[in-house]
Amino acid sequence: MAGMIQKSDLKDCAMTGDSKSVLRTNLLGRIGRFDLLKSNLLPTIAAATDASGYLCFYVLFGNKDATSFANQFVKTQKLISELTFAEIVRGLNVYGYKVINPQGLGYIYARQ
Repeated sequence: MAGMIQKSDLKDCAMTGDSKSVLRTNLLGRIGRFDLLKSNLLPTIAAATDASGYLCFYVLFGNKDATSFANQFVKTQKLISELTFAEIVRGLNVYGYKVINPQGLGYIYARQ
């Protein structure tokens, strides 16, 4: 899907109102009020019949208010480096996320 958008006329930043081209950033652009982002973590599945030759995708969409994210450094330590004449700081980073408004998320089953 991202490749199709990058090859279309939407790659021209003047059409989407962006300051940078789609080819220069990971943000695919803004269409209407939606920011288009790409991810390689979405599953692809074959169509219901193998003879059709279509490849299908789940395309996620949603509102930022539907999810929450928390990030915290729980513990930090200052160490002496064994290799150089310096000090090292290491920390334990704990994070998590939660869907707080499921009505703000959805997906589209699209075929290529």
